[in-house]
Amino acid sequence: MGAESDQAELGACFLCQAPACKTCEHCKLVSFCKESHRQVHRPGSECFSFAIQQSETAGRYMVATRDIAALDTILVERAAAVGPKLRNTAVCLECWVEVDLASYVACRLCGLPFCSDLCRQARLLHAVECPQVAK
Repeated sequence: MGAESDQAELGACFLCQAPACKTCEHCKLVSFCKESHRQVHRPGSECFSFAIQQSETAGRYMVATRDIAALDTILVERAAAVGPKLRNTAVCLECWVEVDLASYVACRLCGLPFCSDLCRQARLLHAVECPQVAK
């Protein structure tokens, strides 16, 4: 009976609405069903202040789990794709600093610009898009 009543008290995972197994030990405002969902809620040293809910009329939507102060970070996401500007000055594909096209460091695979060899070697952002651009 203990595990079932604990499960009922926890409710649903804040992210996917599956039955939750734990509550955040820091904010105690959301429950989650697995570790990867806990990491979405608290990827660093602070808990995000949202939960995902669903209704038949509105579909899935985000709600606040606490009062949110001005300038509080609500959500952090990585870009699905990053690419060069089509107009204006060219920018480095890693740090986005403006690049002089007369002296830039080119990607060895696709030829797009980097500001330095250090940015070209980092390939943190450009690695995903490079094979597509090189085609």
